[in-house]
Amino acid sequence: MHNPQNQKASPVQTLREIIINIRDPVTIANIRMMSPRSLKSHVDLAIEQSSNEHIENIKVVSSNQLKSGDLSIKTATTADMVALRQFAEDWEQRIGNGATVRIPTYGVLVHGVRTSSMNMDNFELLRDGILQDNKPFIPNAEIKYIGWLTRSSSTKSASSVVVEFTRPEDANKVIDEGLIWQGEVFQCELYDRQCR
Repeated sequence: MHNPQNQKASPVQTLREIIINIRDPVTIANIRMMSPRSLKSHVDLAIEQSSNEHIENIKVVSSNQLKSGDLSIKTATTADMVALRQFAEDWEQRIGNGATVRIPTYGVLVHGVRTSSMNMDNFELLRDGILQDNKPFIPNAEIKYIGWLTRSSSTKSASSVVVEFTRPEDANKVIDEGLIWQGEVFQCELYDRQCR
C-alpha cells in the first residue's frame, strides 16, 4: 500500500529545499494551525515584504511543518533556493519569532593533526590560519566549525579534526588536495555525522 509518510524526498527536491528552524513555541503553535495553502501564502508574503529586489518575486512551491516544529519549504529552482539562503536575514524573521534559515555545512575529516598545534578555544584564530594556509586552493572558503572528532583527542599526540565548510566545492577540493596546516599537508575524507 502506498504510504506518503514513508517517502523520502528525491535528491532534486532536496537541492531546492530550505529548512527554517523555529525555536519559539508560540510561533510553532501558530504555524501548526495553518493549512498548507495558508502556510505557503505566509512564507510567500514574508519573502515579498523583504523588499529585497533579488528575492521579492520568488514564490515557494510548497511549505510544510516538520514534527520538530521547523518548516520545510521548496523552491521552483535551485537558483531561487540559493538566493533565499543568501538573503535569509531579509525575510526569515517575518516567518515568526525565533525563525532562522538553516545553512547546511559540508564536513571534512582531517587525519593525523598534532593536537598541540591546534587551540580549539580560539576558533577565529584557528579558522583564519586554516583559510590563509589554503587560500591558493580555496580562495573564497568559509568555515563554520572546527573541532576534534572525539572528546579524548586532546589527550593524544595526534588526532582527527572535523572542519565544516559552507560550500560543497570547498569541502571537495580539500578532500581531493588535502588540507594544509602549518606547512604540512593532511589527508582528508568526507565527514559523515552518522558515523561519529
